[in-house]
Amino acid sequence: MMGMLPKTTNDQIRSIPIDYGSPIIISDADEVLVVFMARFESFLKYHGNYFNWSSFKLTGNVRRLSDDYIFSQKEVFSLLDKFFETETATLDAVPGANEALQYLSSRAQIIILSNVPAAYHADRKVCLSKHGMDYPLIVNSGPKGPAVQKIAGKTQAPIFFIDDSP
Repeated sequence: MMGMLPKTTNDQIRSIPIDYGSPIIISDADEVLVVFMARFESFLKYHGNYFNWSSFKLTGNVRRLSDDYIFSQKEVFSLLDKFFETETATLDAVPGANEALQYLSSRAQIIILSNVPAAYHADRKVCLSKHGMDYPLIVNSGPKGPAVQKIAGKTQAPIFFIDDSP
């Protein structure tokens, strides 16, 4: 890791050609461009579990239907990995997301920054491309602030970051 920025994320940022004078829009993918939670809830239900919406965190909110058992962080990560493996390439687009990015891309560079494991980069790219959102994709783990800061350091123009997280 470089500071708080994972090396794989840093390497991806370095590989993207950025116009030094053009504004950049950095967009999250889940719930901004693709529908994540509805599919994740269906996945959980299929496996006998559910999501308790008491907060936005995944850990502590994934529970078993039969006895309300609360999954540990390790168990949640295991479920997420299975979800990413089977569902990432086929998520539905958020209605209007493609059209919004097309409009914005005439005025700014578009970069998609998504917290999905690096092993599923290609699947996430397939999903986005299938929905007409074929823009540079950076996969990340952890907070997105360090990645946004690194991208901001590559331009003198304004940066806009779109995310669904509060």
